[in-house]
Amino acid sequence: MLSYKIVTQSTNYGTAYSGRETIYPNGSLLLQNVTLKDTRKYILQATDKEYDTKQVTGQLRVYRE
Repeated sequence: MLSYKIVTQSTNYGTAYSGRETIYPNGSLLLQNVTLKDTRKYILQATDKEYDTKQVTGQLRVYRE
């Protein structure tokens, strides 16, 4: 898990954090050195300053060269 708090501009790293992920204030996520094992669904959860939470799911597919 990796999260970014807009209000405090801070990043929180969970136990699954591998060091290859970078989250940006605009909500984009950069995965570096992806492998076939990174193919899966990812969940983005955003919480605003009123603590309202929105969640979306995206699918990342990695293919062999």
